[in-house]
Amino acid sequence: MPGLILTIGARRVAFARNSGALVFLRGGIDRKDFWQLNPRTGAERQLTDLPAGFAIGDFDVSPDGTEIVFDRVEESSSLVLIERTAERVMD
Repeated sequence: MPGLILTIGARRVAFARNSGALVFLRGGIDRKDFWQLNPRTGAERQLTDLPAGFAIGDFDVSPDGTEIVFDRVEESSSLVLIERTAERVMD
């Protein structure tokens, strides 16, 4: 298998079980894209062209390698607490 060096912030790789391809993140600090590595040939292919600031936390690949499920991290996200008032019992 050819060597693979991950870029800063790329902490995860995943195998597509059926094809044996390795999916990983590559790019700069503010922008990363999904790439695929064929371990038999060493060929690499860019899978996405995501916009700058599109931060990916974790991901996984479907067994056949056709889908990537990932979570997106947003710096500008807000948390809101909604408290319900006590329900009144009707007589």
